[in-house]
Amino acid sequence: MLRTIRNRSVRLGWMLLLAACEPQAETPVVSEDIANGADQVMFGVEHFVTGNGVVRGKLVSDTAFMYEDSALVRVRPVNLTLFDDDGNVAGEVMARTGVLNTRTQTMVASGSVVVEETGGDRIETEELHFDPNRDRVWSVVATTIHRDGSVLRGTGFTSNTQLTDTRLDAPRGQVQGLEF
Repeated sequence: MLRTIRNRSVRLGWMLLLAACEPQAETPVVSEDIANGADQVMFGVEHFVTGNGVVRGKLVSDTAFMYEDSALVRVRPVNLTLFDDDGNVAGEVMARTGVLNTRTQTMVASGSVVVEETGGDRIETEELHFDPNRDRVWSVVATTIHRDGSVLRGTGFTSNTQLTDTRLDAPRGQVQGLEF
């Protein structure tokens, strides 16, 4: 009987020793956005942006952070498809992060923002504002436009959401095919 108790004690000791040697699960890391108060986190987000009853854009993002006391949704990354009045794709906006106001449908994209127009033009800036209700896309920071082999730089730009009326602020640069 004493031998049986001793064997059980030895087996139990070995089991505890082996259990203690197994790798321990890592403590989950809390995202900075959640730590800063996000109430909900959504993954694989798709949102249609409307302006005056017309679909002006489709926002696709990996992650969205929502706050109960706010109409603002933080998304990352930003992949926004812009549509013309007939529903055709006018261009694509890509950025590292963005903030969407769900009440007004306005959005600010920031961090290496690139706008690729269906006509081949490319606009680069660090911050882009999108207001589908005013049919307006703009930036008030340094902007570069690549068009037909030309590179133009300015202090910002303004365009309609169809990207057919783009105006560069304080333009400078090289225009291919034109001599000055």
